[in-house]
Amino acid sequence: MPISINVHLEEHAGSTSQPFHPAGAKYQYRKASSLTDKPARLTERQAVFYRNLIRMAEQVQSQELPIDFVDASGAHMAMDLGCVKIAEHASFLKPLADGPSGEMKTVVLNWSVLPSDKT
Repeated sequence: MPISINVHLEEHAGSTSQPFHPAGAKYQYRKASSLTDKPARLTERQAVFYRNLIRMAEQVQSQELPIDFVDASGAHMAMDLGCVKIAEHASFLKPLADGPSGEMKTVVLNWSVLPSDKT
């Protein structure tokens, strides 16, 4: 069962292709190596994706984020994997990697949203 994240996802205005989409009952994880999107310029859609990743990281207080999750409305959502691969190329995310199951289930931000401990 995916984890719940109390987040309201921003949608990309004027587009039917969203950076997050309903996962559906038959959602399947993929291998990190199967993502083949090329580097791309920063688009408004990709910027929405980045802002949503930041919101999620603030809610879970972690740099590691699940590929799929249940959002604040109770919907099972998943990241657009094209956006994920473009974010890796842009170094917004650490290099993509498969987990112990042999599939990519999480991504890791390349920086921390948590305040540093200045003690």
